[in-house]
Amino acid sequence: MSWAQVGGTLAAADYELVVLAASIVVGVAALRTWCWMRLYGPTPSPVPFSRAWGILLAGQLLNFAVPARSGDMARVYLVSKAGSFPMAAAATSLFIEKFFDLTSCLLIVLLISVWVELPAALVRVRVGLVLACLTLTFLVFVGAWRAEAVGRWLERRERLHGPAWWSRLAGVLEVGLQSLAVLRRWQWVLALQIGYLTVWGSLGFTAHLVLLSVGLDLPLIAGFVVLAVTQLGSAVPSTPGKVGVFQYLSVLALMPFGVSQDLALTYGILLYLVSYLPPVVMGSVGIWVEFPGLREAGVIAARDATGVIDARR
Repeated sequence: MSWAQVGGTLAAADYELVVLAASIVVGVAALRTWCWMRLYGPTPSPVPFSRAWGILLAGQLLNFAVPARSGDMARVYLVSKAGSFPMAAAATSLFIEKFFDLTSCLLIVLLISVWVELPAALVRVRVGLVLACLTLTFLVFVGAWRAEAVGRWLERRERLHGPAWWSRLAGVLEVGLQSLAVLRRWQWVLALQIGYLTVWGSLGFTAHLVLLSVGLDLPLIAGFVVLAVTQLGSAVPSTPGKVGVFQYLSVLALMPFGVSQDLALTYGILLYLVSYLPPVVMGSVGIWVEFPGLREAGVIAARDATGVIDARR
């Protein structure tokens, strides 16, 4: 790598396009929040949109900084607390969200395969995505359309087994099955799928804008290839904040388009900032609002620091 060339390309980048791309990322978070709130059914969630948006961004920040998808667990806890509904319902909404994300990602990978030759890694991933989508589709729609039958089966098993733990488990499962009722209306399924496809399409366009910002006039499909490779490749736990891994995946994604490693690394650095800096900044605000204990600790720490400075003066 020529780090001097990387620095020169960063300095010469079109930062108006970078800012535009970052603003799209903010809008994508708002659209994802709207879709998430509609997963509770035709009646909107009692959680205000602004607060739900903050919770989603706080979860994204935690997923970014802490391994094991801790941000998803935080989202379940915070939104159930804010809306005063069972955590099982909140967890089910997150499960449905991942289902729509998976189907959207599969559609994008299939679209990519029509226009360009997929890298070997993406070919293997495509097979796994198809199997995962088929399995999840079966589980989700069986749960949505056969919820009453499954509920009766749970009640019979509860009477037979009797232990308290089974009763609690059956109650959680029944709440989750009832939350799948949103998928019984094909209009809502179609609207939500279009919403999540728009989320992923906007992120692909964002990747394309960052390509243009560093002078790479590649076809639009290149941005979607980068999106698929970086999202799928960084889905598993890796380095803190995916630093290094994300940039490496960006270089790999642009290799089929003949982009030099130095320029691809520069692009990966800018795309990383565009993709993660807005959620980190706004997610920090969300965590500050949603976790009063942290806010109080921060106020106390700031007061103590001010006192120490005044004492030294």
